[in-house]
Amino acid sequence: MNKFFKVSFLGLALSAVVLLSSCSDDPALPDNLANFQSDTQGLAASETDLTVNLTFVRAVDVAGNLVIDFTPTGVEYGTDFTTDPAAVNNSITIPVAAGATSASFKVTKTNTTGLQGDEKIVFTLQTVADGLLLGDKKTFTLSFSEIIASSATVNVDGGGATYPNHVFIDFSGNRQTAVARNTWDLGFASAGDQFRVVLNSANNMLVRAIDKNDLTTVTAADTTGFAAQLSVGAIFGIIATEDPSDYPSWLNQTTTWMDDPKGDLTKTAIASVSATDSENKVYIVNRGNGPGSTALGWKKIRVIRNGANYTLQHADIGSSTFQTLTITKNSAARFQFASLASNSVVNVEPNVGDWDIEWTAFTNAIPTGGPTDPYIPYAYQDMIVSNVSTVSTAQVLTSVSSYEAFNEASLASITLNNNNQILIGSSWRSTGPPPAPIGQKTDRFYVVKDGAGNVYKVQFTALTTNGERGKPQLKFDLVKKGS
Repeated sequence: MNKFFKVSFLGLALSAVVLLSSCSDDPALPDNLANFQSDTQGLAASETDLTVNLTFVRAVDVAGNLVIDFTPTGVEYGTDFTTDPAAVNNSITIPVAAGATSASFKVTKTNTTGLQGDEKIVFTLQTVADGLLLGDKKTFTLSFSEIIASSATVNVDGGGATYPNHVFIDFSGNRQTAVARNTWDLGFASAGDQFRVVLNSANNMLVRAIDKNDLTTVTAADTTGFAAQLSVGAIFGIIATEDPSDYPSWLNQTTTWMDDPKGDLTKTAIASVSATDSENKVYIVNRGNGPGSTALGWKKIRVIRNGANYTLQHADIGSSTFQTLTITKNSAARFQFASLASNSVVNVEPNVGDWDIEWTAFTNAIPTGGPTDPYIPYAYQDMIVSNVSTVSTAQVLTSVSSYEAFNEASLASITLNNNNQILIGSSWRSTGPPPAPIGQKTDRFYVVKDGAGNVYKVQFTALTTNGERGKPQLKFDLVKKGS
């Protein structure tokens, strides 16, 4: 077994010992606090509604209600805006089901003319369900104009230790959008003349082309041996149990079955979709694993062009028929997303200018340390992916500048780039193995420039919340406002 994985296994073993010994005591759970996810947000002139989110430290035990009162300034309920659930006497009651970890309500702008931009609504969380307590963020201000957030702390809504969500964060809007990672399988490049398809990296999907271009002729015989190869878990099993001298020759191919981790669309696992139908091969797809390592199953797919758009063909491996789905490009978004499970186009990423970074599970490529040093796909957690379509990033070590001292003048000393979507990646946290610490790294922070020219400094302040992975924290401050 190579050195990398020997160290990793030792770390896992020691972590298990610590975990087991800590279970002998049954510590009291921390208070279950209810907080607004943000303290202020704005509605741009082009937006008509906004979903306001509240989060809980953990799932509630029994069903109940949240009561939120609001005070409008310059706008009137029913004339200029409404809420869902509907308000009664400037008060909203939100039902909370047992097991819920969050709640939300929607504000809809019904008057789009005559607003001056200084109108606002202040919402105050007044009453919480049994088992919940009021947190520090119990007020939220909605401005009827676009805001450029100057600073904030963010409790990332990753969903917990099974990493069920993608979370897209927009610094200038002080917003985060959580989307269940099982929502989709394939993303279709949506802008310009690119015809590329990406995989749901969060679920460790892998695909492999076969020399056929008709789904109906593909059978289980075409996938013989794939189960032992086309799987992140199976690949890791080989590295973990076999001597490097015994690695199979196909191991060198495994990173061609995944997308380029840096986000280079010329290096997707699925080849560029050709205008000539006969050149578009069938791919065998391992949909990977969802939260909690739930196997999502295998499919066969084929993608062809449909004018300026796409047609997706897909079926179970042994099926003699297949389903089709049309995917229409939309220049406002990087990708259009499709679910093989529901045969539908689904919403995942916000529009291209409406997010800066994404927190997610991820499939990365790592070296094995074998004699030919092959790289293999490997499952990562707590990865930060940058929106390289509009965003540039840089890392700054605190030995060069402290977070507090970094200002607009400091920008001259750094180089921002957008050629690597995982420039932040996992570099912000350490997960061992012991004796290395587990948590966020305190010796660095990041600079992020968004598509509007706003420059922010960003520092991760926690890997966990109350010891639970999948709920990291960060803070950001505006360094330079865009012109």
